[in-house]
Amino acid sequence: MRKKAKYKSFQSSRFRKSLLKWYQAQKRDLPWRKTKDPYKILISEIMLQQTQVDTVIPYYKAWMKKFNTIKKLAMASLDDVLMLWEGLGYYSRARNLHLTAKEIVKNYNGKIPGYYEDLLHLPGIGTYTAGAIASIAFNEPVPAIDANVKRVLTRLFCLSPSSSNDKTFWELAVNLLGSAPPSEFNQAMMEIGALICIAKNLRCPSCPIRSCCKAYSKGMQARYPAIQKPKKVEEIEVVLGIIFNNDMVYIQKRPPQGLFAGLWEFPGGKVEPGESPEKALHRELKEELGEKVRIISNGKSICHNYTRFKVLLHPFICSARKRFSPGPGKGESRWISREELKNHAFPAANRKIIRTLRFP
Repeated sequence: MRKKAKYKSFQSSRFRKSLLKWYQAQKRDLPWRKTKDPYKILISEIMLQQTQVDTVIPYYKAWMKKFNTIKKLAMASLDDVLMLWEGLGYYSRARNLHLTAKEIVKNYNGKIPGYYEDLLHLPGIGTYTAGAIASIAFNEPVPAIDANVKRVLTRLFCLSPSSSNDKTFWELAVNLLGSAPPSEFNQAMMEIGALICIAKNLRCPSCPIRSCCKAYSKGMQARYPAIQKPKKVEEIEVVLGIIFNNDMVYIQKRPPQGLFAGLWEFPGGKVEPGESPEKALHRELKEELGEKVRIISNGKSICHNYTRFKVLLHPFICSARKRFSPGPGKGESRWISREELKNHAFPAANRKIIRTLRFP
């Protein structure tokens, strides 16, 4: 009961007025804000998951040139979809987006459902994305609660870690939304979290809602949200074999499930403790392909950081006496020209390797 009374005293009307006035004056000029097309909003929201706006913009524009309708996306091959997504990361988003397009064309006559509950049933669409699409494209009065909005709510109400749960965030966001235009309000909440109420070096003097912020009134805004101890990042050492036979190079496709599913790669694997990279490469290629190759030269080793691990890659230019095939049940593989490498979607680390290699 004390929690409800505490939140009830919040001046929601004044908050909404100040927030929306600021948003109209300060919002960024973003391509997906120039449309109410549900498909374009869907694409932008999927791309924006865990990815910064500046990174997304060129991908969004390129996507709309190639797949400007949901039917075109549904008819495309997964390889084409992943190729256009290459470098954007979190590739499960692209695979789920492809599945979503197929499902919408099949079950919704090519029209994106306009209700939050229906959107939740589509592949890869969770509560935030469903709320964003439903509110921005269809003006359904539901919250869109991303990491930025959670940070704003945590500071506005001085939420403790025990109170910072999905149910609390949802209830607070619903109360704040009130009768405001859902599309404008939700975008304003995300925008102020992205531009003003940021994680570090807060910009409180420029904040239009600071008079409503309980953390600011106590001078404790930097303490919210509570700082979590960073998780230890696993370090992995990997070898890759860039195997040539004359002018053709061998590539293989990763399984349809798991890490980097459906992307192309060079064969290789982890270096075992006490093992040299050269020995690891010969062992991995023998286990994986059943083939022996000759190492011609070492490529430049590179580091690549992922969210949960960091990898050190050792590439080796290799020569094979014949164009082999791993055989049935080993997945898809191809021998392609060097020029064709740009037409296949690789994980970001593999693409880095391609850019730095000096081919024979």
